[in-house]
Amino acid sequence: MTRQVKLVILGAGTAGLTALSEARRYTDDVLLINAGPYGTTCARVGCMPSKALLEVAHAYGRRDWLGESGIRGTDTLEADLVTIMAHVRTLRDRFTAGPIDTAESLGERSIHGQPRFLDPTTLEVNGERIEAKSVIIATGTRPNLPEAWRSLGDRVVTSDDVFELEAPGRRLGVVGLGPIGVELGQAFAQLGCEEHGFTRGSSVAGLSDPQVNASLLEVLERQMTVTTEADVSLHQSDTGVMVQGGGKAVEVDWVLASLGRRPNVEGLGLEKLG
Repeated sequence: MTRQVKLVILGAGTAGLTALSEARRYTDDVLLINAGPYGTTCARVGCMPSKALLEVAHAYGRRDWLGESGIRGTDTLEADLVTIMAHVRTLRDRFTAGPIDTAESLGERSIHGQPRFLDPTTLEVNGERIEAKSVIIATGTRPNLPEAWRSLGDRVVTSDDVFELEAPGRRLGVVGLGPIGVELGQAFAQLGCEEHGFTRGSSVAGLSDPQVNASLLEVLERQMTVTTEADVSLHQSDTGVMVQGGGKAVEVDWVLASLGRRPNVEGLGLEKLG
């Protein structure tokens, strides 16, 4: 038997839940299908937990200025990374609670599973066939990670993993200095980590203006080493990871791979859409 619905939304992230909110102004005949974790990328692994981490990092990074301004005792301040990461996860769980509740409130109109198109109007998920008048594809993205780097296990993390680190090592490499790499890299650098940033191009954070880019590089290089025009390779070492690129080689405890994101469209059967 095939279930008939007016609208199917694939993905319970920010785009999917926004579409759901708008659609329910006109009809309740909506089915939400989500294959990945609930809670939205932004709230779970994106800008919201990263801003929570940055808030702590910026506060700690102002200790020298506070000391110069007459606030005594700042030289004894210490960044406890274990407690800081636990604090970020507590806030992260609060951020994701709303989107999760929204998905759960739909009851049988919310399905967790990997959907695939059988034809332009028919989907199959968990063995059930669903025929929809309209389908919205909002399946989100995931981080790029070279297959060769996966052999290094938890020594290499992406933005999807970084907030799960309970006790991050104090030496890290950031490969990819786009907006995500710069933001997270700056946070750990301000928290006192020894940091080495690498990027393939000459600009950082997606900047196109040469003067603005030069200004940001100047700021970053006060907190970390930055190597541009670098094709990076990673190799396991006795105590961590060896990062090589741009004529430089450094050993770190772990690497944040920030190489962009790719759409989650594999397995959807998009070729069936014609």
